[in-house]
Amino acid sequence: MLGLSLLFLIVCLLNTIGLLLAKFIGKAGDISLRRALGATRSTLFVQHMIEAAMIGLGGGVLGLGLTWLGLRGIETLFGDIVENLVSLDWVMVLTAIGLAIGSALVAGLYPTWRACRILPAAQLKVN
Repeated sequence: MLGLSLLFLIVCLLNTIGLLLAKFIGKAGDISLRRALGATRSTLFVQHMIEAAMIGLGGGVLGLGLTWLGLRGIETLFGDIVENLVSLDWVMVLTAIGLAIGSALVAGLYPTWRACRILPAAQLKVN
């Protein structure tokens, strides 16, 4: 089960990389305009990494909510048999949030790097 969950995490991360890449490259005109107005690559990199972290935080909170609902459903179905097994403690909650944010940051590295490498002159000529 652990191996299967890790493979599912990898598939989700690859999907996140593709979505973030499409989103950041789609904002190439905005990024180029900000670069032309004086924004440095490092400030753009930090901005996009914070955006990726917020996506990870939102996904982690949503995942925890769904986990809590699933645990309540299991508790309702099986009652006293699994009473001690269907609980979330703070270590699990913080680990899940940390893993979600860390995974989103790792998945956001390549799309953010690509977005920060956009040349402003080439984009501004087109628009």
